[in-house]
Amino acid sequence: MRTYGILALAASLVTASAQALQGFNYGSVFTNNAPITGGEYERLFNTAKQLAGTSGAFTSARLFTTIQAGTPNLPTEAIAAADATQTKLLLGIFLSSTEEQFQNELTALRSAIAQYGQRLVDLVIGISVGSEDLYRISPTGILNRSNPGEGPDAVVRRINAVRQALAGTILSGAPIGHVDTWTAYVNSSNAAVISACDFIGVDAYPYFQNTQANSIENGESLFFAAYDATVAVSQGKPVWITETGWPVSGPTENQAVPSTQNAETYWDSVGCRVFGQINTFWYTLQDAFPNAPSPSFGVVGSTLSTTPLYDLTCPSDSESPSSSAGSPSPSSPVAPPAGISDSPPDRETSTTPAPESPGSNSGSPGSNSGATGSNSGSPGSNSGSGSNGGSGSNGGSSGSNNDGSGSAPVENTVPPTVKTVMTYVTVTTCPVTYTSGVEMKTSMTTSTVSVTSTHGNTLSTVASPPSTPSPSSAPGACPANLNGDFEFPHLIVPVDKNQPDAALGTSFNGLITPTVSSLFNFDFPASLQGRTCSLVFLFPTRDQLQTSNYTLSGSGGFLVERLNEPADSTTSFNNQPEVNVTVNTIPSVQPGNSYVLGSGGCFSNVRIGYKVSATGSLDLDYFQDYNPAPIGLYVTITATIVAHPAAMNALKKVKNAMFPPPAYSEDGRAQWPSRTSFLLASMGGAMGFGNMLRYPSQVYNNNGLQWFIPYLMAITCLAIPLLILEIAIGQAHRSGTVISFNALDNRLRGVGLSMVFTGYCICVYYVPLLSWVWVYFRNSFQAAPFAWTGRAEDFFYNDVVIQKAKVEGEISGGSVQSYSTYPNTAVSGELIGWTILSWLIVWLCINKGVSITGRVVYFTIGLPIIMTVALLGRAVSLDNAGRGIKLYFGEWHSDKLAGGKIWQEATGQVFYSTGVGFGYFTAYASYNSQFASAVQDSIIICVSNAAYEVVAAFIAFGVVGFMNMMPEEGGEELGTYSLGFLTYPVAIDQMPGAPFWAIVFFLTLILLGISSSYAMLDGLVTVLCDSEYGRKHKHVTVASFCTVVSCLLSFMFCTEFGYDLLNATDRWANNIALLFAAFCECYGSTTVYRWVDVVGQVGWPAFGTYNFGYLGGLIMGCAIAHSVSAEAGAGAGFGLFIVCTIIALFIARTPDSLAPRFFGKHALLQRFWWLAFYQGNQLRRDLNITVAVGKNWSIPWPWAICLRYIGAPVLGIIFSFSYPAFTPDRSDSLEVWGFFVAHCVVFVAIAGFLLPRFLNILVPTERRGEGTRGYAPQVILGSDDIRVSRGVENGDQDSSGLESGSDKGFDEKVDTTMDKMGK
Repeated sequence: MRTYGILALAASLVTASAQALQGFNYGSVFTNNAPITGGEYERLFNTAKQLAGTSGAFTSARLFTTIQAGTPNLPTEAIAAADATQTKLLLGIFLSSTEEQFQNELTALRSAIAQYGQRLVDLVIGISVGSEDLYRISPTGILNRSNPGEGPDAVVRRINAVRQALAGTILSGAPIGHVDTWTAYVNSSNAAVISACDFIGVDAYPYFQNTQANSIENGESLFFAAYDATVAVSQGKPVWITETGWPVSGPTENQAVPSTQNAETYWDSVGCRVFGQINTFWYTLQDAFPNAPSPSFGVVGSTLSTTPLYDLTCPSDSESPSSSAGSPSPSSPVAPPAGISDSPPDRETSTTPAPESPGSNSGSPGSNSGATGSNSGSPGSNSGSGSNGGSGSNGGSSGSNNDGSGSAPVENTVPPTVKTVMTYVTVTTCPVTYTSGVEMKTSMTTSTVSVTSTHGNTLSTVASPPSTPSPSSAPGACPANLNGDFEFPHLIVPVDKNQPDAALGTSFNGLITPTVSSLFNFDFPASLQGRTCSLVFLFPTRDQLQTSNYTLSGSGGFLVERLNEPADSTTSFNNQPEVNVTVNTIPSVQPGNSYVLGSGGCFSNVRIGYKVSATGSLDLDYFQDYNPAPIGLYVTITATIVAHPAAMNALKKVKNAMFPPPAYSEDGRAQWPSRTSFLLASMGGAMGFGNMLRYPSQVYNNNGLQWFIPYLMAITCLAIPLLILEIAIGQAHRSGTVISFNALDNRLRGVGLSMVFTGYCICVYYVPLLSWVWVYFRNSFQAAPFAWTGRAEDFFYNDVVIQKAKVEGEISGGSVQSYSTYPNTAVSGELIGWTILSWLIVWLCINKGVSITGRVVYFTIGLPIIMTVALLGRAVSLDNAGRGIKLYFGEWHSDKLAGGKIWQEATGQVFYSTGVGFGYFTAYASYNSQFASAVQDSIIICVSNAAYEVVAAFIAFGVVGFMNMMPEEGGEELGTYSLGFLTYPVAIDQMPGAPFWAIVFFLTLILLGISSSYAMLDGLVTVLCDSEYGRKHKHVTVASFCTVVSCLLSFMFCTEFGYDLLNATDRWANNIALLFAAFCECYGSTTVYRWVDVVGQVGWPAFGTYNFGYLGGLIMGCAIAHSVSAEAGAGAGFGLFIVCTIIALFIARTPDSLAPRFFGKHALLQRFWWLAFYQGNQLRRDLNITVAVGKNWSIPWPWAICLRYIGAPVLGIIFSFSYPAFTPDRSDSLEVWGFFVAHCVVFVAIAGFLLPRFLNILVPTERRGEGTRGYAPQVILGSDDIRVSRGVENGDQDSSGLESGSDKGFDEKVDTTMDKMGK
């Protein structure tokens, strides 16, 4: 019989006590986020000591942070309470944070040493550095969208930093350890953390092991198996129990039913066996004050009392942990496998959980750690993305990639072909080896015993049906260990043909039954190139297993197939990847065997998916585990070098370059090949005709250095904030615009769709516009004179766009008497041809997703930049070029700044050329690393875009000087088309070497136009691929469909009325659709986001009055400005806003959640902060949880102010100019058409706000509830809408948003919101 905890029994005893300590976990705030003060801590500690039935044994406390909630770095008042009540303390240091916040923890600790001196030494039994950080950074934790954690190296580094900080102090001798899930400890990748500790704290919750038989009857065996597994890898270090418990109320998790009776049973069977034997900190004394979470683990209820909810008296026959009583047998089906979750996907939150999706695991309960102002909160749970929402012991591969965080990043390049390799389908038993005698080949030619593999690899070959096994002459190794390097499957996804549309999520178990197959993803890093890999299935007997288990019934074997692409957490039976080739068939599966399914040259730098299906009546359910006894599917690696035929290798390289397989991030989403490719693709979307043609024409019309004042202000206050918003939400929520804005609030779905609609409308006519450039490009190859020589206007209007006269409409008496007609409707064959070619190029750039887009951008952006430099050199060397450049940089006209024209045009230029509002930045960011530096990337993209157009303008002004053009007051202005298709061609015609410069110039325009076109189309493709219906289809299918439809729609612009139609569509798509979509972005993200919190704090009347003043003032001000005067409009608009603000302040309730800094000093200031700044600032804090990880730049506090009080009003004012401009053209039928299409965007945004359910088709079922939030004021939300508790935001210390250090996962959807609002 196995025993539990023998090694730790004596080692866990504290030197200051003859008996191990008992205590509870304590957070820093109550469930309403109110900080726990010293007096309240004292009452809690005294209650714990006096609990009926415990004989005064609970004299210790575990704290999650050393910082007092609501302060930057003051010591927790729990220390004073412990000193007064003589309660021993296990101090906590929050680890997964910025260096500044970690230093705040150390500052608080040093201050406590100085304040309490020797008394602190007498109280502290240990210091825990971090809590479950290893779990959160594991592939499983990342897969389940956990908040950022730290890898083993970072944990060790900060443990050492704490030791160094305490060196020479009176606490230098205090034991220092780390707390994590037991599954993290059994991962050998994390052994260095154990080595660095004096003790280790383990968290284990059978209640949350909902993929196991986790009824209360099995709770004891599950817990002690977890504890035993931790002791086995503890290197002789004491193992303390830092969290465990059973809930008294909450949801049922598989077989685990919360109740006071079951909580008492768990206390008796687990607690009473460890109390007095092992240092134990139970979860928890009280978690239901003032609100009860779900699940609730409190020993006492909402009223603090020494009378517990159930009997805490330990039975007299309670056994010690070293007893075998209650231990499962080695073959017991309830033995918990290493890696099954005892913790949620994220542990950093504080409120009650939302209802979970089927198959997901609740998280473990928790108070919380945290730096400044962190909350404890109540226990809760998180929905996981798979059947197990928690951590896994098998977070990374071992051997060459033994880093605890998975194998090295893969780029999914096709591996080289290997020569014929002689291998055998091998079955190994102990001690005799059997082989089937079947020869497997890996040549690229077919034969009777092999199947051609796309990768030419024996892991993808198929053998003939195996013959009857015969004994081999050489004994084989037992399947009880993995020798050498190996790869662990980094994703396991079951699919059930009885539930064909159900995405069952990720799992830690391999389930192989007649109806259920399991899909396995393996990462093959680049370092494996040239080595030999074997796909093996290891199946020990139960007595060889220690932390894993399996159930086996029926007879038969399984079929192994390689898939065309990897699976992800959304894969179902119906949308699973297609089978590429059969690997092998095992006719019979029996315990005690290992099966070599194939062997040959390793794949390299690629992620491969395999499918394992049952044959016969086999029913196998096992937990995939490699430590200490391996079971399941693995890839083993040897050092054998495989030959590479040069010719086939070259072909594969060409294929890989042209059609690279996609790379995938840990959550299964496609990923950019590199950060550079993301930046270049984003810049390609921004850089286009707006930079090369529109910007120079705008500067020419407003010539002089004064242009740069409004231009730079617009970049700083409008473009960069909007770009940060679009990139940050796409990156945080891992989806296109519709789902990302739905995650902000479900009523903002329409905003996301309106952005994509706008980009798509522009894309449809942008490609035909490219056909004009193709015509010029074709004519550039002829020797001068060109086709446009001496007839530039005639060539453009008659030969290129083929514009025909229209029959004018009539306006009389203020109303339209007749509409204009366009009798000429013929189609231009050449424009159709060039349009089709352009769409084909666009399709080639996006058909395989970001894997191919991330490569072509080096050409579509890199080459235009090179050619722009060449054109710049030519332009500035032209005769009289200096005269034109002087107009650009050598003049100053301060009087122009007094007028509105330059401000309006500079703002419009920045907005149009940056590319915000089209949706593709959000789409592109969703394929970025979730924790990339969004702020830094946004600034790089925006500044690079501005720098390009500023430099490119020198080309235009060199030409202006060369052509002796001068802007005249009241004269004809330079336009985008006139510059690109009239001025430039005429100038090039007069240059030496004109054909060369014509080719360079027009090729530059083509490449810039192509990169902008595929970016805008990609925004739509991403939205469709992410939708409920679209994700059932391959990316290439969706991209092909969108391209074909777009191509057909664009033919209307290749007609004789196409030029006028394009102008009308372009005019209103930009002036109405784009401006309105961007306005909704700015306003919605800072006004609709988390509105429940504001209403709960100040009330509906105040919230409605303030926002009526904001919107009403803007609308009324613009209306009066256009009808009376700008001054009158400004006065009326600001007047209404100020009056409504004052009224709102006086009718608002006084918030009970303190505003930061200056605003917290007076009731009116608090109300104003909640009305005016809370929502934007809270969005910033929530996004910083994801985008400000580590050394990433955080979103600064002025960002939200720029969006709401600069960006939105400016966009609204510019938008208002559209209606007066439409009035004189309302008799033109095409202008009316463009005006109508633009208003479809307005309709989509408004309809989505009023009736969000009509856009459900674009949001997967499991994500529709993300934007529906409960009341949680100032509680930070993680990247997947998981809450991270943080108390009062005192001093706005969240420079990166990571100071919120709850150590437990909560996903609250509180049903008491309306009660709160009704106060």
